Amino acid sequence: MKGTEKQIQWAEDIKANAISNLRNNIERMSAEPRFEANVKAQKLMLAVLDVLFSRMDDASKIIDFREKFAPSHLFRTCDRWAELLDTGRATITEIAAREGLKDYKEC
Repeated sequence: MKGTEKQIQWAEDIKANAISNLRNNIERMSAEPRFEANVKAQKLMLAVLDVLFSRMDDASKIIDFREKFAPSHLFRTCDRWAELLDTGRATITEIAAREGLKDYKEC
């Protein structure tokens, strides 16, 4: 990753925070069938972040977009996706394709 040592550490912290919050929430919600759509949406978000972070090799870009990677923003997006899933207005595959993951396979 490009950037100063401080920028790289900050970017790595942003990434780790986003991923760990999603994973913790998935683990917590997986035991409850009523949260099935939320879990699917959050697993999709992990896949989206994986692709985004793999393409972002400049620490300053991650820092500049840190609000988009904040757990509150990620969870709001996941909640919207879960609503689409719950109401049948979209499938997980359709949402994934809109997010640039054409070959997304649900875990």
